Amino acid sequence: MNQDQISPAQLELLLKMAGKQLHIDPQALRRQLENGDLSALGNQQQQIQQQMQQLLNDPQKMQELLNHLR
Repeated sequence: MNQDQISPAQLELLLKMAGKQLHIDPQALRRQLENGDLSALGNQQQQIQQQMQQLLNDPQKMQELLNHLR
């Protein structure tokens, strides 16, 4: 695996953490995000959407976040 990619286990951890914060089932959140539906992000949707997009577009930042969570 390329070190700029996250593992399935890391993705699950991120989904669980985000789901907990957003009060949504992690698998439902995964389905919504995979379909480009960011409505689960709630009232702060625009700000969070921008932050998530930046994170998803920057593998190095994603890896830093994952390293911080370990």
